Amino acid sequence: MPATGYAVLGLLSFGRELTGYELKQWADGSLRFFYWSPAVSQIYSELKRLEIGPVVQREEIEYFREIGLQETVTVTYALLAMSADGGRFTVENEVWTERGERAAVIRSTGGWLDLRARKLIAPPQALLAAFSRVPHAPDFVELPERTKRK
Repeated sequence: MPATGYAVLGLLSFGRELTGYELKQWADGSLRFFYWSPAVSQIYSELKRLEIGPVVQREEIEYFREIGLQETVTVTYALLAMSADGGRFTVENEVWTERGERAAVIRSTGGWLDLRARKLIAPPQALLAAFSRVPHAPDFVELPERTKRK
């Protein structure tokens, strides 16, 4: 796999649904210190080559506090659940204010989509390894497998 493939898989392992443009923004902000930042065309080419992409099947948002315009927030993330093959997952993001108050919780349930067959699949081993390194919630649950290996 080319270096760009590993970079894209690493960015996708954060458990957020990202467009190619958003992947480029993340790469510019983080990878450029360790690795050249790939062009948007390289990111889209790599996702196309892998023929997979993350898909959100359900998203739930709870609001607790208002966040002001241009207020600095901290966003945490944790893997709440995942199947052993990595094909299905639930990720939780918490949004915290500057004062340490929880402002929102976002829970996203999704999987990996085979872009050609348009079916949920288990991710390639390299992506599974990267995604497995996402911090696990204390009450992490293993989901049953219902996917095919890519």
